[in-house]
Amino acid sequence: MTDRHRLDQNSRYAYSEARVATVPDIPGSLWRAFAGYSPRRNPKVTGLLLLWLFGLFAVFLSPAPVKITPEKLARYDQLVLQAQGDPKVRAVAEQRLWEATMYTEDAKVWFWRFRSPHNGIVKVRLAKQSEAQAAVTKLNRQRAATMSEAKSQLGLWSDAGIEESRQSFWKSFEAGKVFGRRQTLWDAVITVIGGQERNAMGLLLKVVFSALVNFTIGMISSIFVFTFKLPWILADYNPGWISGLTFFMVALLGAVSVITGFLAAMYGTSAAGVYAAVTLVNSNSRLQGSQNRHGGNIRYHRD
Repeated sequence: MTDRHRLDQNSRYAYSEARVATVPDIPGSLWRAFAGYSPRRNPKVTGLLLLWLFGLFAVFLSPAPVKITPEKLARYDQLVLQAQGDPKVRAVAEQRLWEATMYTEDAKVWFWRFRSPHNGIVKVRLAKQSEAQAAVTKLNRQRAATMSEAKSQLGLWSDAGIEESRQSFWKSFEAGKVFGRRQTLWDAVITVIGGQERNAMGLLLKVVFSALVNFTIGMISSIFVFTFKLPWILADYNPGWISGLTFFMVALLGAVSVITGFLAAMYGTSAAGVYAAVTLVNSNSRLQGSQNRHGGNIRYHRD
């Protein structure tokens, strides 16, 4: 074996050792950061951590501050029955609206707006349809007002108000997860079909990155959707502005806490998986370099 051959072999081994050395010790770094954490030295981090824990407590474990008494429940049931109203009156109003709508649609021929006899007929029938729609709208508003009064008997901070806000949040949360799964599936299909990445490790990293991006977008969108729905829930219970604002802030804090916890767990799991894969690849490279160093893969050349 010539000196040039030994130099090439040692260079390959040194390159493999360098690749292993570049892999950061993530678990050790996290453990040292956790062991060296002091609440007094990091007051901002401690405050954010306490707010995050309080948000999780508000979503998962917090009991209702206001109890529903039998008197409140009886008044609520009475108002719910009152909100239903006479079913015959509602049925008649909805039937008239349906008939007026169909009667108007029958008069809408091609280009009726520009045809002299038909546009006048449609306008007359639209007026009757508007009257029927106004009657149904009045009944709906009366029912909504009575239901709002019924919910106000229980209170926004009761089991009913808290459970309704939780259900609204979980619906938004599930919608965000569905968005993330659907977009990730389509991105994976496009990547595989397009053949843009032939390396298995590269393909895995692309899918993981795509999932992180899609789920992040879905989760952030779910917060905005829940934030938009929450004021309507508050309006149904008709609370005072201080009570409503406090409930809104606590509910929003709980939603943000759950979303950040979910994303942190997803990022941590992905990072751990990528770290394990990179460690395995570098271990194989080190093993191959060791074999090359001991002459396992030495190729001789003629000088």
